[in-house]
Amino acid sequence: QVLEISESPNSATKKHWRRVILCKFAGLFGAGAKSAAYWGGADNLTASILFSFGEHLGMAVKLKTDLNELGKNKFVKQKIKNYELWSPICFLLNECLPDNQRLEISKKILNVDDDPEIVNEILNLIKEHDLTDVVKSEADKELKLAKECLLNLKIDTRSLLPLTQFSVI
Repeated sequence: QVLEISESPNSATKKHWRRVILCKFAGLFGAGAKSAAYWGGADNLTASILFSFGEHLGMAVKLKTDLNELGKNKFVKQKIKNYELWSPICFLLNECLPDNQRLEISKKILNVDDDPEIVNEILNLIKEHDLTDVVKSEADKELKLAKECLLNLKIDTRSLLPLTQFSVI
């Protein structure tokens, strides 16, 4: 939680967003996978690889959740008004907008209570920059890394491979 609030959501980089989500969300997937490996009698290397698999899977699940929320204007407004760290806004500000526009929007977000029109401006920017593709692409990257983890194991992971498909998570 401290890590999350160490940077303002409207200035948080993708790297910061990733660290927060790894600690608060994806790490739980990793810990679960690692625990399952130990319970199954796996060695340390297998458990470590499964931990990485779980982290990547957890990141993809979080991104897919964010993607599902993207089309819900009321939810997006809540994220903005509550200054919550959320991947679409993070990606919009840090990957889609030029510096001058990013700074302008970041300042407006800080004053969202004074100017409720900023929410509509951000919703329009989200649509304009098609963040659906950006967020899905990030999720696909995480799923690819999760699959690589499974393929690097010396055990039969065929039953887990479907978890690395976007349509399954």
